Amino acid sequence: MGFLDFLINKFAGNEIQITLNKDVVAFRSGDASLHLKPVVYLAAESSNPRVLSIGNSTDPIEPFERIDLFDGNRILVKGLDKTNALEMFLHFGFTQLAGRLALVRPRVKFILGNPLSEIFGGYERVVLMQAAANAGAREVVLE
Repeated sequence: MGFLDFLINKFAGNEIQITLNKDVVAFRSGDASLHLKPVVYLAAESSNPRVLSIGNSTDPIEPFERIDLFDGNRILVKGLDKTNALEMFLHFGFTQLAGRLALVRPRVKFILGNPLSEIFGGYERVVLMQAAANAGAREVVLE
């Protein structure tokens, strides 16, 4: 089974490198790259959290709540905390690079551009690893 795992990871698995900064998050996998603002837009008039847009898109047409993931403010918006919003954000980035029909979940490597300890209170390692795993990462590495 070990050789089969090696073949699957070699030919079907991909590695996504994520560089985190307060202003932009850069996803890179092979030749493909994606740069997004760390922002999630939720519908304001919905009782349940409903995502309208993620990242760089223009402001949605309907009323919205904006969650800035790395600003250090508002922890809970419409029952959705920033950890769950970060999971949605990472999942969006994974699917944009790897596609929805990827055979193997990606290996994710985080590179912290700016220190994010004032935002996560020193728990950035745990928060990022858990959010990436919940978003669909096979393995998570922090540098």
